[in-house]
Amino acid sequence: MPLGFRQANPALHVCRGLWLAAWLGGLPLAARAGTVLVSESDAGRIRRYQTDCLIWTDQPDFASGMINGQALQSPLGMAVDAAGRVYVAEQRSGGRVLRFTGEGVWLDSLGREGIEFSGNPHSLTTGPDGAIYLSTAFGSGAGKVYRIDPTTGTSTRIIASGLDTPRSLAFDPSGSLWIANRGTFSGSNGYLSRWNGSTLETVATSLSRPSALAWDPVGLRLITTLGGNPAVAAVEPNGSRTTVYQSSGTNYLGLASIEGHLYFTDYDGNSVRAVLAQNSSRQIVGGLNKAGHLLALSETPHDGPCEDLVCPPLPGIPLAYSPPSSKLYLGSPMLVRCQDGSLLASHDYYGSASTQSTAGQTLLYRSTNEGLTWLPLGDLKNLTLPAPDTDGVFWHGLFRRDTSLFSMGAESTAGNLVIRRSDDHGAYWTDVSASRGNLIATTDGRAWACGPVIHEQSGRFWAALEHQISGTWGDNEIRVIAAERQADLLQTSSWQQSNTLRKSNTWLGGTFRAWLEASPVETRNGGLLIGLRVDNRYSNGSGIGGKAAFIRVDNPNAATPSLSFNPVDFDPTAVDGSGFVDFPGGAVRFVIRYDRPSDRYWSVCSYIPRAFRKSTYNAERFRAVLALVSSDNLKDWSVERILMHDPRIYSQDPAVLATAFDGSNTDYGFQYPWFLIESDELLVTVRTAYSDLEGGAAAGHDANYHLFMRVPDFRRRSSPGDLQTRRIDRSADGTCTIAFQGRPTRTYRLQSSRDLSQWIDAGLSLESPGGESRFIHHPGNSNAQFYRIVENGDSWLE
Repeated sequence: MPLGFRQANPALHVCRGLWLAAWLGGLPLAARAGTVLVSESDAGRIRRYQTDCLIWTDQPDFASGMINGQALQSPLGMAVDAAGRVYVAEQRSGGRVLRFTGEGVWLDSLGREGIEFSGNPHSLTTGPDGAIYLSTAFGSGAGKVYRIDPTTGTSTRIIASGLDTPRSLAFDPSGSLWIANRGTFSGSNGYLSRWNGSTLETVATSLSRPSALAWDPVGLRLITTLGGNPAVAAVEPNGSRTTVYQSSGTNYLGLASIEGHLYFTDYDGNSVRAVLAQNSSRQIVGGLNKAGHLLALSETPHDGPCEDLVCPPLPGIPLAYSPPSSKLYLGSPMLVRCQDGSLLASHDYYGSASTQSTAGQTLLYRSTNEGLTWLPLGDLKNLTLPAPDTDGVFWHGLFRRDTSLFSMGAESTAGNLVIRRSDDHGAYWTDVSASRGNLIATTDGRAWACGPVIHEQSGRFWAALEHQISGTWGDNEIRVIAAERQADLLQTSSWQQSNTLRKSNTWLGGTFRAWLEASPVETRNGGLLIGLRVDNRYSNGSGIGGKAAFIRVDNPNAATPSLSFNPVDFDPTAVDGSGFVDFPGGAVRFVIRYDRPSDRYWSVCSYIPRAFRKSTYNAERFRAVLALVSSDNLKDWSVERILMHDPRIYSQDPAVLATAFDGSNTDYGFQYPWFLIESDELLVTVRTAYSDLEGGAAAGHDANYHLFMRVPDFRRRSSPGDLQTRRIDRSADGTCTIAFQGRPTRTYRLQSSRDLSQWIDAGLSLESPGGESRFIHHPGNSNAQFYRIVENGDSWLE
């Protein structure tokens, strides 16, 4: 996720500049709207671009050619003062600091190398005092920082020693000046310095060629570019850093947060690129001749979608991205609200290039602005104290007890069940040892997989586990563990274990294959159920992927909880009963929560439209539609709205449909959703397979994105009264296009009449994903004058 990215509507890929007080030295920038300058070092010019989010349009050069009798040479650093005047540093022997108007008219020169300052002028930034600050990185007597008074033009040396090739300057909001010291070109002896006006201190060391600095006004972190194996990294005030973007390039030089996106210059790649998500960037400007530094003179306010000429807009805010070619996919999305008010999210890596079978990798991300932007914290096992942990974590769940957070999951697909605690909102975690953090050891090389929900009820924490007991798919046993709330949760003895249950191949008329990915569900009367995804995708017509299983936990207040499941006594109408129920997203992992204000059960799940509920289709791999569903009894479920979907799925054009679904796998995947209920909103994270610059994921199962979205007013339920005809258009050949507002997942029939007394079916029906839907009707010789749209029921299975 790019630092500084803003999004107002989770359904759109949106940037909101809103005239940010962007800290290029701490001063709000005042100049013409939507103008960015890029220094082109080897071409001897300053390029100017008009910006509209990710679309940059080339404009006449800001500066080039002869300046005060001498050609502009090696321009690099730039800054702007409170009056809108622009300063440019020539990075060369005899280099000048030049001042221009905001339109590019040269005003004067404020100094030259060897006269007003020693060393070649390199980086410029504006200070909170309104002065211009200059670093000299190369040449005789370099390694200094100067303050230039914009009124008098006087240069004063403020830092004379302690620096090593200072390549970039940036102020943070506290007024401290940060300096990026490159060190040697081939080593990793670069470092960051911080100067508070009197004292210079080293903050981060062992860096490979730090070259650029910028303050992120949204994420409230300093950002730097690193050379060698080039990367963009976020730096905390204590010096710790996290990689935001890394690639196989060679040299990143400039950096700026502009209109909500983080941009950097690829010096050797001759381009400007935007960071779109974790390890994802896109070229915005190419064909430059050694791109140098960036300067935003002004930013364009945005309330609409960010125009993207290559890929469709993402349906949520990206936390992370992994290129499909990496064979690393993003799984197990998770979200928790920390005691300090921040949001902590996570995902693991799966796929052939992952370490899921030896030491699972789970990555953490934090948002301090309600999910608008996300900052990566790193791999959980590397955030353990006192040292990185060799034990990984996979398929984990996050839960909170007062100020502490806990992570519970398998070490790997063949590892023990482990638990860790964080007392600083997820920044650092306890490690796993033989005596603490190991809850259940595996004795057969198959993990005890923890469901995503660790649920608090009746003074206990509850978790549901599954254990694969053979190499046969779905041959597993289900167990519940529980611990007293105030117990030492890192101690194995604190957790009581129930009996286990195994499947029966006779269930569901012999179509039952597996139950898995269990999670606790609290009922309205205080009971406790374990909800499980059901795999019954058989070719005899029963496998439409629409079943869930509920297992009752007997007496959750008892000293030792137990499980019971008796299909003979199956009663789907009993809220605290055990058995199978029809459930829209039963073929893919789901979470169910009881909501007391609405007195209903809610879930976010993958949904299969009616047209794809066929015995020949693989229901478990149909993941192109994500729905919000609800029930008042855990038996009868209705689809309230569609949250994400691939519009091609609803196309009546077979060629379009074929690009979205091949009969076995959907091209897009919206799956494994995790959600929180907060006030009248849902906060949702989604494992997502979607279009990207590599052509998208190979299949919907292989997620390349981790997305976040908010669902406002989620308790609002649609009604037949929501059906509205929007317009009817008639073409010259008599074809009628009837556009109407449909309710999600309801089927509609089109009827026609000549006189409003007799209505006949026009032979057209469709299922709506919600929003505007269309019938295209060719009346022929029927002379129909009137049309009406009839809705068929509201059951998701109709």
